[in-house]
Amino acid sequence: MSVERHIEATLYFLTSDEGGRGTAVSTGYRGQFYFDNIDVDAQHEYPDVESVQPGDTVRGYFRFYRPEAHLPKMHIGKEFLIREGIRVIAKGVVTRVFNLNSFKAS
Repeated sequence: MSVERHIEATLYFLTSDEGGRGTAVSTGYRGQFYFDNIDVDAQHEYPDVESVQPGDTVRGYFRFYRPEAHLPKMHIGKEFLIREGIRVIAKGVVTRVFNLNSFKAS
């Protein structure tokens, strides 16, 4: 079963010395997607690797649970964080937005 993708991004996962996680994450992870001073629920997908280790830079896809509220705010180059509570575990930049016109206000 294929999951709809809303954005593609490049992410850098901080090492534990940088304040990040001490363990890996993988597809299905649901760390908070933080941008514009809000935390957003999103499902993560990392198609190129089985797991993402602290210190890795990877390509990821995200599916927002409320795309109509968040997708119109996305654009190529938009920076965001992945957080666990208030702890930043990754920094990302949007590289592609899918089906944006489906969610723009008319």
